[in-house]
Amino acid sequence: MKIAIITLNNPFEKIAGGIDSVVYNLSKALIGLGHEVWIVCLGNVKNEIVTKREGVNLWILPDNGKGLFTRSLIFAICGRRAIRELERRGIKVFNGQGGLSSPLAFFKPKNAKVFLTVHTLDGEEIANIKDCVRIRKFKEALVEAAKYPLLKIWRIFYLSRADYWIFVSKVAQKELKKHYWFLRKRCFLIPNGFHSTEINSKMIGKEYDFIYVGRIDKRKCVDLIIKASKILVNKNYDFSLAIVGRGPWKSDIEKLIYKYNLSKYIHLIGFLNQYEDVLMQILKSKFLILPSLYESDPLVIKEALSLSVPCIVSDIPALTAKIKKGYNGFLFKNLNYKHLADVMEKALFLDSKEYSKMSNNSKKSIENRNWIKVAKEYIKIFKGCVKK
Repeated sequence: MKIAIITLNNPFEKIAGGIDSVVYNLSKALIGLGHEVWIVCLGNVKNEIVTKREGVNLWILPDNGKGLFTRSLIFAICGRRAIRELERRGIKVFNGQGGLSSPLAFFKPKNAKVFLTVHTLDGEEIANIKDCVRIRKFKEALVEAAKYPLLKIWRIFYLSRADYWIFVSKVAQKELKKHYWFLRKRCFLIPNGFHSTEINSKMIGKEYDFIYVGRIDKRKCVDLIIKASKILVNKNYDFSLAIVGRGPWKSDIEKLIYKYNLSKYIHLIGFLNQYEDVLMQILKSKFLILPSLYESDPLVIKEALSLSVPCIVSDIPALTAKIKKGYNGFLFKNLNYKHLADVMEKALFLDSKEYSKMSNNSKKSIENRNWIKVAKEYIKIFKGCVKK
C-alpha cells in the first residue's frame, strides 16, 4: 500500500514534539511492514527536494517562515503541488497530523481518502488559560484566551475536511463529543506505541527519590512539585528530586527553587538530546511525578511503567486510566500541592518490600505496545476504508 503523511515538521531532521515522534516511528514501522511511505513536510532546504531517509520518501519544502501561522500558510500553498503529484502516482491514503497538515485542509485530494490523526483538542488550550490564571500570569492568560476562538475555527475547518478521524486517546475522543458534537465522521481509536527497552532495571542504582520529565510550561504545573518539596523540607525529610526538560517557564521554576532554598534537594538536569539518556534518568529514580492539569496520552508514563518505575500523578482522566492508587503508583488531587506533599511523604515511607511490589506491578500494568503493532492497526483501517 502507498501512504502519504502530511505534517509540518521534518521528523528525520529534528523531533520538535510528540507529533513528530509519532510520525517518525509510525513511518518507519509502515516501511518495516513493506509499504511505500511518503512524508510531505517543511525542512532546512533552500529548494524543494525529494529524498529518502531510512526507507521513507521525503518531499521536503523550504522552511522560510517564522512562527507557526506563517510556516503553516507557506506549507498550505506549497504543499498543494506535492499532494496533487502523489495522488497522480497512485497514492490512495493521505494521513494528516491534527492541525499540522494544512495542505490537506486547503487542498483535499479528489479520489484518495484523508485520515486525520487527532492528538489533542480544546482541553489543552482551556488548561493553558486556567494555569496562566492560577499562577497569576494574566498577560499570558489573555493571549491564550484570544488565541482560543481562532484555534477553534481552525479545528472545525480541518476536522470537517477529513474523511475519517483517528484518535490517539479516549480523552481527545471525548473532547470531540463535548466541543464538536455537530461534526459527524467515522472515527477510530489507535493509541500510540512506545519504545520498549532492554535495559535491566535491577542493575541500575537509584540516585533520586523523585523525577519530573517533560516540558516546563503551562498546564504542566511543575511549580506544584517545588511547593510540595518545601513542605517536606519543613518536616525535616531528606530526599532528592531531579527535573529533566526545558521550556518557557523554566526560569520561574529556578526562581522558586532559589526562593525556597531547595537547591540541595532539587537537581535541574535540563534538556537531554538522547532518548536513552532520558530513560536512564528515569531508571535512576524511585518515582516519576507528573502533576499536569491536562494530558491526552502522555508517553513518559508508559516509559516509566515499562522501566518498573511507579508514578505519582494528578487525578485527571488521562492519568487515572493508567495509574491505580497503591498498585503502580499514587494519585493526588489535581492542583493541590499540599496533597502532593502528603503523597510524596507516603512514597518516602515505603519499605523495600512494599516498593519492590509496586515496582513489579508497574511493569505488569503496561502493555508492550510497539510501533509495528500500531502500524498494523493503521493499515487495517486504511484498507477497510479505501475499498469503500
